[in-house]
Amino acid sequence: MNPTLTKERFRRLFRAYLLESESVAAEKGLEPYHFSKLFKKEHKVSERIRNPGMCIQMAKVYISRYATFLASPSKTFLVEEVARPVITEAEQKDLELARAEARPLTEFLCAFNITDEQEDLMSKYLKGTRAAVVGAFEEWLQNKGSQFFWLCAPAGMGKSVAMALLCERFPEEVLAVHFCRHDIEERRGPKQILRSLAHDLALRLGPYREELLRSRKDLKGGMADATVNHIWDQLIVKPLRRAFPTNQPPPSRPIVLLVDALDESKYQDDPKGLLYILRRNLKLLPNWVRFAVSSRPEVKIMEELKAYKPVRIQCDEKQNRDDIRLFVEDKLGRIGSHLSEEERRRASEVLCTKISGMFLYAARVLGQLDHDQLSGAFKVSDLDDLPANLDEYYEQTFSKAFPFQSKKEEAKENEERLARLHSLHSLLEVVVAGQREFTLAELAELAMPVSATPGNKIEEAFGLLEPLSGLLRRFERRPQCKVRFNHKSVRDWLTDFEERSDPLLGPDRSVSQRYFISESKGHETLAGRLRHLLPRDSGVAEEEGEEGKKGKKDARRSRGAACKGTKPAPDDGLFDYAIQHCGFHALQNLKRRGKGQDHSEGQEEIIIMQYFTSLRVYEEHLVKFPHRTTGLISLLSEAETAAEAQASSGHPLVIKHAELHQFHRWAMACLPEALRQNEPLCIYPLALGFPDTFAPSRIARQTMRAWLSRVPPKYQLTIANKPSGLSPLLLQLKGHISYVLSAAFSPDG
Repeated sequence: MNPTLTKERFRRLFRAYLLESESVAAEKGLEPYHFSKLFKKEHKVSERIRNPGMCIQMAKVYISRYATFLASPSKTFLVEEVARPVITEAEQKDLELARAEARPLTEFLCAFNITDEQEDLMSKYLKGTRAAVVGAFEEWLQNKGSQFFWLCAPAGMGKSVAMALLCERFPEEVLAVHFCRHDIEERRGPKQILRSLAHDLALRLGPYREELLRSRKDLKGGMADATVNHIWDQLIVKPLRRAFPTNQPPPSRPIVLLVDALDESKYQDDPKGLLYILRRNLKLLPNWVRFAVSSRPEVKIMEELKAYKPVRIQCDEKQNRDDIRLFVEDKLGRIGSHLSEEERRRASEVLCTKISGMFLYAARVLGQLDHDQLSGAFKVSDLDDLPANLDEYYEQTFSKAFPFQSKKEEAKENEERLARLHSLHSLLEVVVAGQREFTLAELAELAMPVSATPGNKIEEAFGLLEPLSGLLRRFERRPQCKVRFNHKSVRDWLTDFEERSDPLLGPDRSVSQRYFISESKGHETLAGRLRHLLPRDSGVAEEEGEEGKKGKKDARRSRGAACKGTKPAPDDGLFDYAIQHCGFHALQNLKRRGKGQDHSEGQEEIIIMQYFTSLRVYEEHLVKFPHRTTGLISLLSEAETAAEAQASSGHPLVIKHAELHQFHRWAMACLPEALRQNEPLCIYPLALGFPDTFAPSRIARQTMRAWLSRVPPKYQLTIANKPSGLSPLLLQLKGHISYVLSAAFSPDG
């Protein structure tokens, strides 16, 4: 929290805790609205007090402190002792009330908890560094002619730490924050980014929150199939303009929406996505609303945002070198206490030369020295053996964890190590291809051999990953520990290779190539394992053998089987992941094969048909991920395009283009309607509106017949066995599977 308390900030906090209830005030012997008189000219009491007793005590402290505040010639004062915890508690209470009011907005907004992530980034910050970035940001805030701040730097330069620092230094200006993550699909999409910013803004900006609440029903219905530009217009631009019309004074400070790691978002997938908005539509915002982003200097980003001048962090610039030196000297003061002043100075010079201005490499190398202290104090001469750059550091880390012998007589030992390395590759390939973080238990289930027991899988997976724990974030021996790289550069290094047959060790391969992995193989592994978790449609003929048995077991878990009293499918993390992403992984692997990287026969086509032609998959998707319906339809469109390409190239038609085309037409018409009615099961009767020859109609009819066959005979009423009090008309209405929304009567009876 900012240690200084300005006049406006004090008034806002005080206003949140004014007495508003006459009955409570009377009990305490106080006049109603007594404290509000201090702010009568500037503010109107608008928030109801939830804990009056606490508020009275806090208000007394505020009155005393406010008198000191007004007497201060500088118009600011440091929040000390009593005032600091009081204001912290006030802010927390304010935020809790805002969250309670904004809870209905989560139906169409995205709420990501990134507090731990920001705290982790700030733990890496050293006081006194990145003063140039803070100064440039502060100068930009004072410049009313610019709405866009862009921090641009190569990988490993500390952009995320700098952005977290700006959030902490300017809490009154930076009201909405989103940190993109390359390994979490939900945090990369441009639609999710805008919804996340809108959610943060609603928590911090009362008039904006009230405006969203007023138009909640319209916004909820229009977000299902909305484009990025529509979301920008309906969630950000128009609500802000309505909340602060031009005939009213704007907020006293600029409001900043901050997005970190724009290069890790899906900016390549949408030509009219976030980059287009930043380039063309930023001017639609009120001039007191600003946008701040950070990114790597990637070609497309530089081209799209060329109209803006970025704040750059260069390895060789003086300010960055000074920051690195300050960082190195601070770390050496902790781990080099055994060195003399002269040795420490020489060590600092050697390290600063090797580091070459890259903060990530500095943290890695100094962390390695700190770890080596356990086996003995390092010497200055040892610094010459440190890796020369980040790539060499990663290679050295893998070489220590999985070494190889070069002598031919040790080929057997190499063969055993190669087998371990192959298992490690399977784990890491699943990590880089995954669309979210996997727990250690999930990773072991997806990547380790099927024959092993769950306990052995977890232990073996931990044993393989534990030597690389320095490259993983908070890795522990727990089944629920989430496995992720501590920086995107690790992933980039592992997948940085040209076309090659096999990333494993060969006689002519360099040391680093032994450890390279293929993201495509990760997609293949995930698609193959996840397909067994997919549900099957009830009443549809199953495959023979083990696949058929599993399909029947999954079919019994059908939500539609609730007609006979069975329980729905369990809330399983991998089951949910399969529903959302199995088709995506199969399509990604099919694209890789289409580019000629691998001509081997695979199961991708079969998995694509299994995923996209199952009504149960669509039903579960609507239940669990209604906000991702548009993405599912887009994915189905990609599958249809892939099938069309196969048909035109003469490839054996494992993917049936005509069938996928039928499902695409059905999905475009029925999924938005099911979403509008908030009734996933209505996709079955809606499918009956299509011709009988359509695959969705045929499957829906078979499924609904299967449901009816499970109804006990005593409840199967017909004209022959109906109770005397049940008319034929009511009998017809009772025979429907879903709701009867309307009934038509013939005029002639």
